[in-house]
Amino acid sequence: MYLVAGTQADQPQNNRYFHRMTARMVSSLSAIIDANELAEDPSEEEGRGVATKIGMEDLMRMGIDWTEREFVREMCRTWFNREVSYSTHRSDCCY
Repeated sequence: MYLVAGTQADQPQNNRYFHRMTARMVSSLSAIIDANELAEDPSEEEGRGVATKIGMEDLMRMGIDWTEREFVREMCRTWFNREVSYSTHRSDCCY
């Protein structure tokens, strides 16, 4: 029996990689949301939907490139029912 790349023999290794990356992103987003909630002003209107602030450094810790930030926005909406606002210190053209 010959093993060829992309066959079922490679799937457990690929699954571990994607599981690890997904777990990193979910735990990072959870920590960011918790930190944002602690920093929110409690006098703001309830149910207004304050956006979670995510910076370039947060994306880098998740292993995500700045150009893939819309994926993180969708993931945050889907998993946590939160909107995202991105803070940048540089121009978008640099990424």
